[in-house]
Amino acid sequence: MGGPPPGPSGKWPRPNLPLKTALDKFLDARPLVRDSIIWEEPSAGDTPTRFYYVDWQPKDKQFLSGLFDQLMNKGPFAPLVVSYPKPGAQSIGMDLYFTRDQAFEVYAAHLAWALYLEAEGVAKNMIHWKLMDMTPTEREELLCSYRYHARIKPPVPQKAYPPLISPGQSFQPLYENQRRGVLRGDPRVGYKFLAGLSKDHPFQQMNLIGSSMQQTLANITFWMHSAVDHGPGGTASLGRLLLTERLKPVQAKAKPAYGRRSCCVRTPAVTPLRPRSASSRRA
Repeated sequence: MGGPPPGPSGKWPRPNLPLKTALDKFLDARPLVRDSIIWEEPSAGDTPTRFYYVDWQPKDKQFLSGLFDQLMNKGPFAPLVVSYPKPGAQSIGMDLYFTRDQAFEVYAAHLAWALYLEAEGVAKNMIHWKLMDMTPTEREELLCSYRYHARIKPPVPQKAYPPLISPGQSFQPLYENQRRGVLRGDPRVGYKFLAGLSKDHPFQQMNLIGSSMQQTLANITFWMHSAVDHGPGGTASLGRLLLTERLKPVQAKAKPAYGRRSCCVRTPAVTPLRPRSASSRRA
């Protein structure tokens, strides 16, 4: 007879003891990745309430598992259905605010994509590095929810928030992302841009994904240096100077210049860019 072996009492596992999903088995084989996945619940206190993947609520595990299965079974660009804040209704300026479930589902989509790339990315020649080989800090950026949005603690004096949003129960943009509107519901927006596959960005058709994360950052920086206006008021000179300075360590084959979510690293992957006009290009 097929199925799992009986439990200690000789009966089949009870309904509240679900069988391991494909995602559970995938993560069990990669404990370094599994134990880097952390969800932070909304709370009003100074001390955050964080849960490792093994301690997640069953419904949250099930949602993430469904997204992972969708990618594994139907391909990297299969539809991913998540709840996403409505601009205007849940925003102040460019800043989007998330209910608890919206925040979790958007985070889960990004997490499912990172785990899919860990499973299939190298074999399918989509990327050339692994989560397993990253430093703990690098894994934290991709696998921990508090690197996607921040808790809203009670402000003094009280601040007005959009409907459905309240301190201690909802999430807001990270400090470094405020007024940028950079977090998207579909995590593949950035990948398509970098791979030159984005129909929304026809001015970028090169594959900027390099043989390593460092080389990819260098490729992005070179591309922005040559193709994107930078600086206040459309003035490219200051931005071009800063980008040139940034490139020097790579050109000199010294330690590469790293950036954390700066305009030279994160922005082109998630927001529309303005290609340089012919009049702004230097001869």
